[in-house]
Amino acid sequence: MPQLRAARQRELFEDPPAAPPVRLPLEVQERLRQALVDWMQALTKTIREEEDNDEQDHR
Repeated sequence: MPQLRAARQRELFEDPPAAPPVRLPLEVQERLRQALVDWMQALTKTIREEEDNDEQDHR
């Protein structure tokens, strides 16, 4: 009995089996990739603008 209990406890803390990867159609992949690029560019622009404002505040 203690062995069964120990085995069950180990199962609780093991990583679950990996889910199979999802294959999206190529058109969807490209649209998602472009959306990610657009988001990263917008984020970069915002960060640069904030850095420029911070530099101007310290002058």
